[in-house]
This record gives sequence, C-alpha cells and structure tokens, in this order.
Amino acid sequence: MVSPNLAVPTLVLDALFWIAVGACVVSQFFIVRAVWRVIPPVTGPSSVPAPRRAAEVVWALLPALLMVGAFVGAWRLMHPPIPTGLPAAQGAISAPAAAPATSA
Repeated sequence: MVSPNLAVPTLVLDALFWIAVGACVVSQFFIVRAVWRVIPPVTGPSSVPAPRRAAEVVWALLPALLMVGAFVGAWRLMHPPIPTGLPAAQGAISAPAAAPATSA
C-alpha cells in the first residue's frame, strides 16, 4: 500500500512514459536503419548461406511492433477509460425516480 504522501503525480509519470517512448523510438530507428543500410558482402565459401535481407528486416521490425503493443498496454493501464452506464456514486445527488404510469 502506498502512502498518499509518497504518491507520484500523474504528470511526472506521463513525462517518464513519453521519455521512455522517445528513447525506444530513437534506438529502434537506428537499429532498423543499420539493418536496412548494411548489406553483408558475399565472401567466404559458397556452402555458408548468405543472410536474407527480408528476414533481417523482419527480425528488426518485430521487436518494434511488440514494443508498440507494450507501450499501448502500459498507457491504457495508466489511463483507464472512464466507464459509462455505472450507477451513481454513493452520496451523489441523483434525479428522483419517475412515478410509474397508470393506465386508465
């Protein structure tokens, strides 16, 4: 249980979240750029298969996509949607219930 005096303000948590997102985007950009730019020279015996460029790009992009999913999940946990259609909070002022209609 966290003491209310030790609670971190939401603004600080949001700032840390976006700093982490920015750092991951920059690092992933350089990883993908390195994979895309570097084409290994074909030297050596022909019995060693050459790396396939498409496979290298996929293995560089897969962690980026998983990271996006992790960040989306973290953001949703940090900022859950406000539920609609729930009963009014205890002690809240609510409109009086309508009287049932009588048929004549």
